[in-house]
Amino acid sequence: MALWSPLLARAEERTSLNTPYLKEALEKYPDADANHDGILTEQEALDYRAKVLARKQAERKAVAPAPTFENVSYGPHERNVLDFWKADSATPAPVLVCVHGGGFRGGSKETYRAGGLVAECLAHGISVAAINYRYTTTAPFPAPMLDGARALQFLRSKSKEWNIDPARIGGIGSSAGGDMLVWLACHADFADPGSADEIARQSTKLSFVCGKGAQTFNDPEMIHRFIFSGEQMDEVGFEFYGIKDPAEFHSERIKKLGYEASAINFVTKDAPPFYLAYNTKQNVGDAPYPEGTPFDVYIHCPKFGALFKEKCEACGVECEFHYSENPEKPGGQLAFMLRHFGMQ
Repeated sequence: MALWSPLLARAEERTSLNTPYLKEALEKYPDADANHDGILTEQEALDYRAKVLARKQAERKAVAPAPTFENVSYGPHERNVLDFWKADSATPAPVLVCVHGGGFRGGSKETYRAGGLVAECLAHGISVAAINYRYTTTAPFPAPMLDGARALQFLRSKSKEWNIDPARIGGIGSSAGGDMLVWLACHADFADPGSADEIARQSTKLSFVCGKGAQTFNDPEMIHRFIFSGEQMDEVGFEFYGIKDPAEFHSERIKKLGYEASAINFVTKDAPPFYLAYNTKQNVGDAPYPEGTPFDVYIHCPKFGALFKEKCEACGVECEFHYSENPEKPGGQLAFMLRHFGMQ
């Protein structure tokens, strides 16, 4: 998850009495009504969703091996830590950098200890790094993105020690994690050759980016125009930009930040290849979504990918885009990564 619809009005508390999707949720998941009063509040729905996700996470078997290096600090903040799995390779290995989702307000690198991604990469001679970064609840944009840049620089500074090929570093992330990586891939290199800090002298370039449900722009006006036409405002957006007073929403500061936070504005011919995948149950033509659409639905809309692909094509940049009308093929993402790591 990343941002929100741009209108300011904060309606009365959303419940199953006045919000269609909460009414449907109550009918489908009656246990979500925690106090059993027959009314499902938005907070009860969020709490129930969190419990379900936690239970599913606990039920999943972690198949990744233990990291070679765990909770390594790459920056000064307590969340500036990463895990690293070192591939068994006689020559410097490429690295896949994994960035978790969570609306820039939650989530953790531990996500990548479940599922088969790490083991699959290691089997193909690819090292893996999974990072944490600052939440926007305490450090708004561009703090999380700058943390991502610092992590890339840190990894390159460890090239000799960790047997990393600095010319082959790719990224994969879901939702906010994909948002960050797409932004970094389109941004000018953060390397500062004249810095006294060895890490800051390193490049932030990426060989490619794979994004799942990634937002390719965070501009509230663009989101309202292309993604969600309703009047609700999600507080995630306030946190992302550090808005304390709703009256600040239409300020020049937010307009400027909205532009700067949107990767689509900075695509050039020098951008790396992209692999973007979205929920196959959604269509590009569904957007902009109307009032009452759940945040989790519209914020992962394939329209983000469709518009970004158009911009990439105009710049001559490869962008593989998958959604309902062009679903992913088994092994397609791995083949994309191997190809752009020069391993296929």
